[in-house]
Amino acid sequence: MSTRFGRGNTFIANRMSGNHVALGPVVVAKFYEERWRQETEVSALRLLRHTGMAPQLLASGMLRGRPVAVLSRVGGPAAAAQAPAAAEALELLRRVHRVPVGTRSAGRLSGAGAPVVWQDYLGARVAAYREVFLDLRLTEPVRACAAVTHAVGQLPPTDLALLHNDPHRGNFLGQGRWLRLIDWELAVVGDPLLDLVRFCWEWQAPAEQWSRITGFDHEHPRVRAYRGVHSLSRLMAAVSGATDGARGASLLAQRCMQELSALGHTSYTERSFERSGTGL
Repeated sequence: MSTRFGRGNTFIANRMSGNHVALGPVVVAKFYEERWRQETEVSALRLLRHTGMAPQLLASGMLRGRPVAVLSRVGGPAAAAQAPAAAEALELLRRVHRVPVGTRSAGRLSGAGAPVVWQDYLGARVAAYREVFLDLRLTEPVRACAAVTHAVGQLPPTDLALLHNDPHRGNFLGQGRWLRLIDWELAVVGDPLLDLVRFCWEWQAPAEQWSRITGFDHEHPRVRAYRGVHSLSRLMAAVSGATDGARGASLLAQRCMQELSALGHTSYTERSFERSGTGL
């Protein structure tokens, strides 16, 4: 397939995987379902330019009516779930948090608007999740949203940083000096502790290691608030079909509900998480 893009450049696509099209050995085109996702990733990659922590942004725009970004291709296997790989991935994430964000306010990198307070941004995200759970008649997640909203409202002011916001294993590619973080379409400016809590949850770090990774005990109020935020966001992914397969969605939903129950935000049973009369 030959596609003309940008300033008359012609790229030859020889392989397609999901929303990525390989344009040869060193370049890939990434297509987005929503414009804000493209704008977010482009903004994040501009902040990360020349850092060696992420793919290089080569071009962005619209192609056949779809948002697209042309990126340098990152090679190598996803970071293995072993201690050395986890340590390397964690150090890379911490380096991301040290990237200057200028005068940006909290929240998504896409779009422009009035300055946003971090706690208000999180509260708005939880409110959006609640609306979806209400539509699906998921009473226990709705109840959990109220508890998490209260916890978020108690968060103290914090310094803001660039957050990847989705630091699961599959988004770390390569090893050693070639390790890179990919897929920045969910990036935000906010409290880096949220990213570290997401990292612990996604990499399934034992509770006794959370204090070393986050600087806070697993049960610290700030950590508990972010555990709730992350569990609700992953539950949202499970019920909205953003995961691979029904089995994967069901397992993810169960884990999220178990975490919310452990936080005291819900009384989880499998029956309480039926979706309009049918399980996930």
